Amino acid sequence: MRQMFRALIGAAAAWLAATASAPAQDYPSRPVKLIIPLGPGGAGDVFTRLLAEELQKRLGQPFVVENRPGGGLNIGTRACAEAPPDGYTMCVLSGEPVVYTRIPRMTL
Repeated sequence: MRQMFRALIGAAAAWLAATASAPAQDYPSRPVKLIIPLGPGGAGDVFTRLLAEELQKRLGQPFVVENRPGGGLNIGTRACAEAPPDGYTMCVLSGEPVVYTRIPRMTL
């Protein structure tokens, strides 16, 4: 089981490394943030941290994992949706259904 998990991590890291370096040869030139909408210590967090470690080895830049739990995954998902589209913020979302809505502020 552990070998299969490591193989999955390696395959995911290799795929991300290959797709990330294809458009620009100097990517990444600064640390990359991985946002996960789950709390620390769970299976998703462990997977993301192992992935970040492997990507850091292969690409030579830090990959920082940022946990954003709460709100039924909406807090982390919103942080992902509002991140600048520069390739330095990646989102690791689970397979669970995620509903992201922008609730307008009301003033009384």
